[in-house]
Amino acid sequence: MSFIQSCSECGGTGEIVKDRCKDCGGKGFTEEDVSLKFDIPAGIDDGQRVRLSGKGNVSKTGEIGDLYVIVRVKEDSHFLRDGDDLYIEVPVFFTQAILGESIEVPTPRGKAELKLKVGTKDKQRFTIYGEGVPNIRTKKNGDLIVQVNVQTPKKLNEKQEALLRELQENFGSKGGDDEGILDKIKNFFK
Repeated sequence: MSFIQSCSECGGTGEIVKDRCKDCGGKGFTEEDVSLKFDIPAGIDDGQRVRLSGKGNVSKTGEIGDLYVIVRVKEDSHFLRDGDDLYIEVPVFFTQAILGESIEVPTPRGKAELKLKVGTKDKQRFTIYGEGVPNIRTKKNGDLIVQVNVQTPKKLNEKQEALLRELQENFGSKGGDDEGILDKIKNFFK
């Protein structure tokens, strides 16, 4: 039985180096640490690669390869990312939700105004189109999905409690979604 393997002396190159270079030890290349500045495309996602042409290793034939940088995107404290879309939770006071007021919402590029619907419920979602992350291929922005968290007061002063009791009586003890409830709320606060 016979088998073929690379020469242990020359490593299959057909050449034996008698006087090895002090710097590379006969490998034909040296290693060095370098710092590179390069642009990271807007909208790149965690785990995607950026190719830097001509910045990689040099082959034995002298050709310079490419360097691939794997990007790790740091999580944001306000936004949650899902593809090109961003999600954010925004607290709103219960009267703002009931009356359908406008609120200011943080976006990646500043702030946007969001008009709540009259009678907005806790955990209800609204979409602000085009305020998400740019798609790396199409350059079109994703959306910002805003979830409102309706806040109710933990403590009331006497006047606030009296107003809420009056409102409750105005609606009846059951409350509910009978016709005209939103108009009653609006009229009460006028």
